[in-house]
Amino acid sequence: FPARVGERRPGTQAGAGKRLHEKKADRAGRCDRPRIDGRERVAEIGMETCIGVIAPGHASAGKRKKRLTSDDLFGIRQIVVGNRQGDLDPRFVLSHDVWYADSHLAALNMVQERLGWAYLPQSLIREKIDAGVLTAMAFSNFSNQLRLWVDVVWLKHAPLGLGAARLIELLRQGAGHRPRR
Repeated sequence: FPARVGERRPGTQAGAGKRLHEKKADRAGRCDRPRIDGRERVAEIGMETCIGVIAPGHASAGKRKKRLTSDDLFGIRQIVVGNRQGDLDPRFVLSHDVWYADSHLAALNMVQERLGWAYLPQSLIREKIDAGVLTAMAFSNFSNQLRLWVDVVWLKHAPLGLGAARLIELLRQGAGHRPRR
């Protein structure tokens, strides 16, 4: 969520980092950064769980009556948040047929339109699973949960103001923050 005060914009993690370093954003939110950039400061604010979901009316409905294996997933289109040029976390890409979305909301809409399945944040999809709009996929040889640490990132040369520091503190409290082990 790269943003300036009072603004929140969806996008990919790679895009968030790019906007941060181009000074088009003051801070960015990232999940499980693949590497540490020495130009940045980081505050861990919580954890998010992503779950593989599919629309109940998807063409692979027969396959979903049993637990899926990784071989089953290779043939079912996957919607991935990111772009072909961005850094994609390999834990999120399981299918051979991949379509890209520029935000979790776009991916959610694509899944609801039966275009494929996706790993999406539990906080975004919980109500849709409860309402039967989405189905959590069941896998036979691995868990259907990816747990990611969520960080707020900003540039070292632009320290946080009092308001931003307080916001991070409140986000950590609201998420029931527990440090990584």
